[in-house]
Amino acid sequence: LRLTERFPLWVIPVDTVRVLLRETDLLGEVAYRPSAETELRAFGRELEAAERRLAHEVATGQRPPGDEGVAALDAERRAAVLSVAYDELRYAYLAGDVERGESAPRARSLLVARAGTGQVGASLAPPERPAQRPDQGHGSARFALESGVRDGDAYVEARIRPALHERLDPEDGYKRGAQIQFFDLALRWIPEKHRVRLEEAIVLDMVSLVPWDETFHHLSYSFDTGLRTRLIPDANDSFDPEPIWRTRGGVGFGASLGERGLLYALGEATADVGAELDPEYAAGLGGVVGFLYGGPGRRWASDAYLRTTGFALGDRTWAFEAAWEQRLTLGRNTALVFSAAGHREFHQSWGELGLRWNVYF
Repeated sequence: LRLTERFPLWVIPVDTVRVLLRETDLLGEVAYRPSAETELRAFGRELEAAERRLAHEVATGQRPPGDEGVAALDAERRAAVLSVAYDELRYAYLAGDVERGESAPRARSLLVARAGTGQVGASLAPPERPAQRPDQGHGSARFALESGVRDGDAYVEARIRPALHERLDPEDGYKRGAQIQFFDLALRWIPEKHRVRLEEAIVLDMVSLVPWDETFHHLSYSFDTGLRTRLIPDANDSFDPEPIWRTRGGVGFGASLGERGLLYALGEATADVGAELDPEYAAGLGGVVGFLYGGPGRRWASDAYLRTTGFALGDRTWAFEAAWEQRLTLGRNTALVFSAAGHREFHQSWGELGLRWNVYF
């Protein structure tokens, strides 16, 4: 079939499925197989808050399956709590968080207690099949055209990203709060100055924003490295856009606010290297707090955040940023993104406005 010829330089796993579906009849019926975490989250939503807490305590051995708090429930609710407790214990074992010698006897006691409720059928609804499969999401490459104003200068920008997904891209087929981008390149034209420059060349940009709760102790994190343009004062205190190489990493926590919202907070470390810095580097600590709103099937999505960085080594300054991005999905492979941001560095402030058209392929 010579299908590998479709991928001369790189391949994204989901793209192999797309090629098989588009160009062959090798695949048969599509089946949905939810992960253990997806099942556990779905079952947990069937319980009341007090019942979820009870199931967690039984799963972790803080209470026995025959605890009076469990026994006080009617047979159907008791079966549901014990089922979730068993699934949580199984998930912990699969994740390597509990040894077999500890989990096996506890799992057996949970199954015996569950059978003792007399509830034969499943008492919890299985996870809903997603409306869109991963292969039905937007294309993994992206081209974008943007027009806007930064610090009073109008600009037009062209951007190309070979792979894969930004957290504000359409979510159908992708995981909420996840982002991984490779070799994101941007050229910017400043009409007033008759100047074209390389605005960004990001080698890698990863973000994972996930909710932390009593069952899933997942940390959120971010990491990016690449060439960026930063406004830096010259000898006359005029701000000029200069290229710097920035590497930033962060770790923190996320919290769900309803089914659509995700609040996140990360502590960050940032290091910049550039000839126009005095000396030629700047490093510091800071953090970001933000709110991501959206979800699969939603035409609208927003990301708003506040970030501060104290550059204490090298070229010292405090940097502040407040930003908001709003996405409107036009189709499976097209979207508009409006962005607004305010910045303050080196005791100067400026703003940015932009409108970007994304095309995925």
